[in-house]
Amino acid sequence: MWRERAEAASTSRDAATRDSAVQEVAAVRDLRAKVEQLEKEKDANMRCFATELADARSEVAAGKLALRHKVEELLEKERQMEKLHQTVDNLQEFVVDSAKRS
Repeated sequence: MWRERAEAASTSRDAATRDSAVQEVAAVRDLRAKVEQLEKEKDANMRCFATELADARSEVAAGKLALRHKVEELLEKERQMEKLHQTVDNLQEFVVDSAKRS
């Protein structure tokens, strides 16, 4: 009788140990699947970030180019204004000189 009880208890412990091991294996599988899923999400997010970063860099480069062209236009207008001022100064001198001669 003691022997039967001991064998039953041993069998019960073995079954509990097996159940626990099966649960642990299932938990490990679940965790591995979750890690794989998170790694895929991370990779997708990194690709998306890289694309957005490249787009932003392109926009910045285009903005810099547009600003450079605008600065060149403004510098050309400034040169034209300087020439115009010089022409006006020359005309004023001519008018004054002409008035003195008359």
